[in-house]
Amino acid sequence: MTDMEPKDKSRNLCNIYVLPLLGLTKHSFGENRFVNSYLSEDNCHIVVRCTHPFSAIITNHANFCFQMEQDSHYLAVFAVPEYYKRDAERFRRGEYSKFSTAAKDLIKKKSGLPFRVVGRSGKYNTALELLALDKDPVLKKYWEEQLSNKGSKVVLDDDAELASIPDDDNFFTLNLSDQLTPLEK
Repeated sequence: MTDMEPKDKSRNLCNIYVLPLLGLTKHSFGENRFVNSYLSEDNCHIVVRCTHPFSAIITNHANFCFQMEQDSHYLAVFAVPEYYKRDAERFRRGEYSKFSTAAKDLIKKKSGLPFRVVGRSGKYNTALELLALDKDPVLKKYWEEQLSNKGSKVVLDDDAELASIPDDDNFFTLNLSDQLTPLEK
């Protein structure tokens, strides 16, 4: 059995499901510097917003593209690794259970959320978002109970995803074609 707590409303799903695809966590950007992360409109870039300039560890990351300032914050833009581009597309559609096995493993390790951690009760504690990756039957039962009212029982389809589709707060419009100009010859 799993101890389950509702997710923190301030958590961005991109921080949980997409940022780990770079092998990074919010802690990679320094103590109390990380603000949020986003997937670009073309599913090809991950944008990270921080309160301070980026360290060489970040700017030397294999997928780092460039950085810029916006509204007194610093933005780092990373390319989504080629082998995770389909997972980024699936994220946009909320198809978490269809992520590749490699992506699921990396998310479980790098999301910062508990995965099969023994809680005080002696039961395993795993974040709901991580249970959704495998359509865990315990999570399905949990949602059915949460959604059922007195007198009406909700039964979710076996093919139903068990986490919300990401809202607009998870995405960033880069407009790279409008912002970048070709070099003069």
